Amino acid sequence: MPDEMPPSDDLGSGLPYSLDRMDPETRKALRPLIRLRQLACEINFALEANDMSIVCRASSLLAPTLAQWKVSSEALDVRPGEAAQIALDTYNLLRRCEGSLQSAMSRISREMGKITRGKRNIAAFRARTSIRSTGRRIDTSR
Repeated sequence: MPDEMPPSDDLGSGLPYSLDRMDPETRKALRPLIRLRQLACEINFALEANDMSIVCRASSLLAPTLAQWKVSSEALDVRPGEAAQIALDTYNLLRRCEGSLQSAMSRISREMGKITRGKRNIAAFRARTSIRSTGRRIDTSR
């Protein structure tokens, strides 16, 4: 994943601003925050494609990128509106991802419960109807 993000139109997020129109200094100052938004988009796309390996990789990059933003944001002169808009968009994307993950976890939990109940039922049925051999016994002691 490159440091710079493609234009917001390519990501389909419907942002009211364009990253292409930002002056280079502002864009450079907002690079960690833009990276956070890019990671949120990657997580969202990976969830839609059900690609958990990408979700895990991108999620592991969130904390270091946020730490980088916290360090760099104190020394930078950036208009609060631009930073706030990107942060709000990132937050909304991550909340949507959280909702998707929670519904998937709930669905998987229900499915696992059904499987467990099925295994219990099969074990109980087998215990009740154990196969008994019928017929004569062969004397093998001779």
